[in-house]
Amino acid sequence: MTMRADYIWMNGEVMPWDQATVHVFTHALHYGSSAFEGIRAYDIDGTPHLFRVREHYERLLFSCKVARMASPLDVDGWIDVSKQVLRA
Repeated sequence: MTMRADYIWMNGEVMPWDQATVHVFTHALHYGSSAFEGIRAYDIDGTPHLFRVREHYERLLFSCKVARMASPLDVDGWIDVSKQVLRA
């Protein structure tokens, strides 16, 4: 089964991905400043399950720390957001 990403979390809310926008002067667009971690979700009996989600977010927050980038959430907060997006 293929799962589509119809929703994302942006600026504290879950929204349809095609409605998300960023300002043209966003630092990441001009200078490539970002931290990235890919997280997979697998379908098990019709329910999406995140694969090693805690480890992924620990690496992401470590990358943010090294790059001196603030994260609005801790690991548990990011896990909760991921679950909200999957339920949307």
